[in-house]
Amino acid sequence: MNRLNSGRTLKSRVDRRPCDEAEVSSGHRVLNGLLARVLPAIVLAAGAALCQAAEPNRLPVIGQLYFGDPTAANPSDQAFREGLLELGYVDGKNITILPLYANGREEQIPVLVEHLVAKPVDVMFVSIKAVRAAMQATKSIPIVCPYIGDPIRDGLVKSLSHPGANFTGISGQSWETDSKRLELARELRPGLKRIGVLYDANFPDDVISFEQLRDLARQHGITIHLLGV
Repeated sequence: MNRLNSGRTLKSRVDRRPCDEAEVSSGHRVLNGLLARVLPAIVLAAGAALCQAAEPNRLPVIGQLYFGDPTAANPSDQAFREGLLELGYVDGKNITILPLYANGREEQIPVLVEHLVAKPVDVMFVSIKAVRAAMQATKSIPIVCPYIGDPIRDGLVKSLSHPGANFTGISGQSWETDSKRLELARELRPGLKRIGVLYDANFPDDVISFEQLRDLARQHGITIHLLGV
C-alpha cells in the first residue's frame, strides 16, 4: 500500500498531539485490522490540521461520510474511534465527530458533502465513493479516505508523491508487490507453470491489477487463472 503524500495534510505531522493534551464477522475483523494499521498515519495527518484549525471555545470537528447505513459503517467507525483514542482524541472532549450516512444512495453523497462543508468541519473522513464529490466541494478542507484503489488512474491526484490536492489516504496500488510475489513464487517453485488467484470480484481495481500480473506471468511462460469470489 502507498500513502498519498499531500503537502497540506502530511508535512511535519508525525509527532503532533491533540491541542488539549492528547458477535463480529471475520470480514469485520479483517476490516478492523486494516483500519488499525492505516489509521495512525491518517489521523496524525488530520490531527495537525485540527490543531491549526481550532478556535477558542470551539472543539475541532471531524466530519465522517459513510456510503452505507450506521449498522454497515459500525466496524469502520469503531476502528476509527479506537485509533483516535490511542492518539488522545476523544469525541466530546477535545474533538467533535459528526457522522453522516448515505444509506447506500449515491445521489445523497453531494448533499451530505455540502452539509459538511457548510458546517464547516475541519477535516473530512469519507468513503471512497464520496472522494470526488468532496474534492469538488472544497479545496481547503483536508479530505481523508482510508482506502482508495488507483487515484492517479481515476484522475484524483497527479501522483502519489505529489498529489497536488487537499486529499490524502491509502492507495491500494499493489503492482510492485504483486510482481515481487510472482518473482518469489518462481524462486520457490522452479518450473512453475500455473498459478490460481482468488480475488474479490466486487473490486474492479483487483481485476485490473491481476490482469497486469497475468501479462507479466505470460512473459515467463506462466498461466494465471483468476477466480472471482
